[in-house]
Amino acid sequence: MIPFMARQILETSDQTNPASFVLFLLIWLTDLFDGFIARKFNMESELGKILDPAVDKIFQITTAFCFYLIDYIPLFVPVILISKDLILVLGGLYLFTKRQDTSSKLPGRISTFLSAIGFALLFILEEAHRHFARYLIYLSIFISFVAFFVYLHIFIAYKCKNKTQI
Repeated sequence: MIPFMARQILETSDQTNPASFVLFLLIWLTDLFDGFIARKFNMESELGKILDPAVDKIFQITTAFCFYLIDYIPLFVPVILISKDLILVLGGLYLFTKRQDTSSKLPGRISTFLSAIGFALLFILEEAHRHFARYLIYLSIFISFVAFFVYLHIFIAYKCKNKTQI
C-alpha cells in the first residue's frame, strides 16, 4: 500500500487528496492493529520484531520524501529520518545478532506517533495552516534524537558489559 500512497501524494500535490489520506490512515492503523494483536495474543515473532520496525521506517521515510517532493516540508526532514534510521538499523541488527533486546523504547514510539499525526495533518490542512503540522514533525525529530541517545546508551552498555570495542 505504501507505493500506492506515494503515487497518490505525488500525483495530486496541488490539493488535499482524500485517496492518499485514506491510504495513509489504512497503513498506519493496520500497523497499530497488527502490533496490538501480536502483543495481546502473544503472537510476537523474531521475524516480526525485525519486519515491523523496518516497514514503519519505510513508511515514515516514504511519506516524508513525498511531502518534500511536493514542497510541504523541507529536505532536512527526510534526510534526518534516513540518516537516523540507517544508524539505528545497523546498531539494531548488530544487537539482534548478539541476541539482545532490540524492541522500541518509549521515546521512539512517541516520536513515531507525533510524526504520524504531523504527516496526517499535512494531508488535511490548507497551506496557511500546514506550519502546525510541520512544527509537530519537527518536535518528533527532536524526540527521535532523544530516542537515538537512549538506543546509543543501550548499545554502549552492551559493548562495555561484553568488553568489546565499539
